[in-house]
Amino acid sequence: MHAVLSKLFRYADAKGLPVTNPCTNIERNKEHARDRVLDDKELRRVWIAARELGHPFAGLVRLLILTGQRRNEIADLRWSEIDLKGRLLHLPAARTKNAKPHDVPLSDPAMVIIKDLPQMVDADHVFTVKRRPITDFSRMKEHR
Repeated sequence: MHAVLSKLFRYADAKGLPVTNPCTNIERNKEHARDRVLDDKELRRVWIAARELGHPFAGLVRLLILTGQRRNEIADLRWSEIDLKGRLLHLPAARTKNAKPHDVPLSDPAMVIIKDLPQMVDADHVFTVKRRPITDFSRMKEHR
């Protein structure tokens, strides 16, 4: 939060807006990288449990496991970003954390999942709820 607010107030100052940055005298907390990963048994349990979620969450969870991509990179996946012949996902810079385009190879199991997903004629998003991209992950987590 500190980093976001600081950037916002620096931007306002650069634009000549009369503001005082309230973050100037507040010490920023250290961010800690996550070091917890699921072991093979836990991943297997998640894979099996995903089946219970049904569409669109089952495919989403399983593609997350198979590709190792960030949640929103897969949740916001578009059909136009999938190259079935090349067996790749082409994630544009605008949708990646490091703001660089990223090609993700697709394994055989990932290809099966993608090919089995329903494709709506008028919707480019792969994982949709009522033709809108998935945004409410709490429902999926509550299902357990």
